[in-house]
Amino acid sequence: MLDDHSRIFLLDQTYEKWYPAKTPLSLIPVGTVSGIRTSGLTYNLSDESLQIGYRTGSSNEAAQDGLVKISYTSGDLLLMECWD
Repeated sequence: MLDDHSRIFLLDQTYEKWYPAKTPLSLIPVGTVSGIRTSGLTYNLSDESLQIGYRTGSSNEAAQDGLVKISYTSGDLLLMECWD
């Protein structure tokens, strides 16, 4: 999905992309997503789960200029990149 302020897309189980510092990023689980590991975010996750309606990974951001890495073991995980 794409609009004037953001892009939302389904992540492969491993994802890596360079972002400028402070780029707003949100992880949105479809149902339950397990084994999530991130690096390069202000609030990193280490082998954690997210579940829609209970715990999501919204309101995060790239901690600094550089690579953001996201991986997970099960479920479907969306990433929202914002530029507003």
